[in-house]
Amino acid sequence: GTYSLHVALEKQIAEWLGHEEALVFTTGYQTNVGTIQALLGDDCLAVVDSLAHASIRDGVRLSRAAEAKFDHNDAESLASTLRDHAGTRYRRIVVIVDSLYAMEGSTAPLERLIDVCKDAGALLMVDEAHGIGVFGPSGGGLTQRSGVGPQVDILMGSLSKAIGGLGGFIAASRAFVNAWFTAAVTRS
Repeated sequence: GTYSLHVALEKQIAEWLGHEEALVFTTGYQTNVGTIQALLGDDCLAVVDSLAHASIRDGVRLSRAAEAKFDHNDAESLASTLRDHAGTRYRRIVVIVDSLYAMEGSTAPLERLIDVCKDAGALLMVDEAHGIGVFGPSGGGLTQRSGVGPQVDILMGSLSKAIGGLGGFIAASRAFVNAWFTAAVTRS
């Protein structure tokens, strides 16, 4: 059930973060698991930071996509991993990172990761669960503080950490959100 309050919240989130659309979920965990499953299939590749959150790893596993890891916060390792898979059979390649790695406190080098993804033709998904409310002039996360939010293909955030509510969200292009709905309905 989507109600007018959900739609209003999604519109506010999208405007706040500089994306065309947003989509809310019941939990942050479900946001990652559901988004990754809708985005990837067994003909896709997820390239994941070696310290990525468990919800990211669970989403990749449940999507049945192939998975490759790169050294934590290492743009050169990411570039090498993407080069190793260049020209392969994958329909889609998605790089997935956290903005703030809460267990050890490091932040992702977003500008460098964006450049590497663009050069390789890969999508970039950034999990801002621990960055929302902490970084940025209006609390929009590390992507906002760095000025790269709109360059991130899929931005995931939590409403249950610094915001103090319940749930999670993605912010992305209108085309991605519409494709998410199509994929979710098709797989049901």
